[in-house]
Amino acid sequence: MPDEARINLRALAAVSLVASSETVTRHYLCGVCLEITEDATIYVATDGHRLVAHYAPLGEKDERNTLTGTFIIPTLSCRHFKLKTRETGDDARLSRRGDDQLSLFLWGDMHNFAPIDGTFPDWRRVMPREVNLKRAYFDGDYVASFNQVARKLGHMNGCMGKTYIAPNGDDAALVTFPESAGGPYTIGVLMPIRGHANAEAPAWHSAPVPVKRRREKVAA
Repeated sequence: MPDEARINLRALAAVSLVASSETVTRHYLCGVCLEITEDATIYVATDGHRLVAHYAPLGEKDERNTLTGTFIIPTLSCRHFKLKTRETGDDARLSRRGDDQLSLFLWGDMHNFAPIDGTFPDWRRVMPREVNLKRAYFDGDYVASFNQVARKLGHMNGCMGKTYIAPNGDDAALVTFPESAGGPYTIGVLMPIRGHANAEAPAWHSAPVPVKRRREKVAA
């Protein structure tokens, strides 16, 4: 019987939303890194500007993972299975097929692929240790992408959720997820836009609204 690991496909697809889209440089960022131990799996993806890490421990009654180690799953493989409802099941079996092939198996559908050859960066080094809540500026598209991750993760427990960003000045900001979207098992990092000038609201927003006065009748 081959060594196997239990992988949640919905978490895999959700985390892949922040993976890099570049295919030439830093190819090792073009997918989700799985850190698999006997009793848990951590899903991590980053594009250098944002990062999401999701921790998925096995239940007490679940079979232990026998396939352990670190594997980078290509983005297309992360999204191979189309999951519509929770009732269809989210958990697949990841197994090794030869020296350079892996396989995901779910409900009779098997997807074979080659993991990305490369060394994933030490993502723990960029996690904020302290948050000073100083003003920071962020790319709006990146901010929205964390809510997309939250929505996908929210389907795992039938809820929807949003994220919260704690600004950290010019340092990496901490992104947290509420219980309805991964809760304490999901964290994120968002890099600010450095060197941005202090933003000020335009003058017109505080200008008084003109009041139309009624014309007084002139006595005859």
